[in-house]
Amino acid sequence: MAVESDPTAATSDGRSSVNSDYHQPTSPIKLDVIVVGAGISGLATAVSTALSGHNVKVFETAKELLEVGAGIQVTPNSTRILQRWGLPDSVWRSASEPTSLSIHRYTGNVLAHEDNFHSNIRRKYHSPFLDMHRVDLQLSLYQRAKQLGVQFCLGEKVDGIDIEAAEITTKCGHSANADIIVAADGLWSKTAASFRGKTNPPLPTGDLAYRVVLNIEAVEDDSELSAWVRVPAVHFWIGPGQELPTWINDKSNFVFV
Repeated sequence: MAVESDPTAATSDGRSSVNSDYHQPTSPIKLDVIVVGAGISGLATAVSTALSGHNVKVFETAKELLEVGAGIQVTPNSTRILQRWGLPDSVWRSASEPTSLSIHRYTGNVLAHEDNFHSNIRRKYHSPFLDMHRVDLQLSLYQRAKQLGVQFCLGEKVDGIDIEAAEITTKCGHSANADIIVAADGLWSKTAASFRGKTNPPLPTGDLAYRVVLNIEAVEDDSELSAWVRVPAVHFWIGPGQELPTWINDKSNFVFV
């Protein structure tokens, strides 16, 4: 089921008209900004910065943005901002809004349950809690950034950064400078390491996450599973040192983590 009361009445250019009365402040000083990395954080930075009136250029190693990852849950504090940014209407249509939330003990006992989860969330926070595929959010941010005039340099791996000069050099030999360089190149960020003057590798936590995405068509006729996919809902199973959340990712995917 797509989002209840589409937070969306599309405008002529395909953007959401939700919160159309909100106007992001424009900076009195226009800056040139380079964002290294076109993941969700890099694209979100590009959109927000462009909306503030700055010139933005994004450098990304990948030659194209492909479907990587699985489902994500987007909480109301985030959906409120995404609505204000005027993302394409397609991202809301692809999302699922869970109508209930249940927490189960690993033995199967229900520890907590909330009906009308979607309505309660909207009433309390004035914005929806949504489940969606990571790539749907990423591509919608990419599309909105391009609408705002953000320049993208795909297939350009940043190989060197001069922090003092605010200049980057790519593996292809291209260089660019700006007033600000934003490090959004992921867990092993070379940009952040250049700024700190040393690497800062992530510390292993000992936790492992396994993601499984099932096509709804493969389970909707199963007598034991059909109820789980007929109506969007979020379920958590918890046990000693383990947990298993599940949700309907969109109209076609059922996600286990």
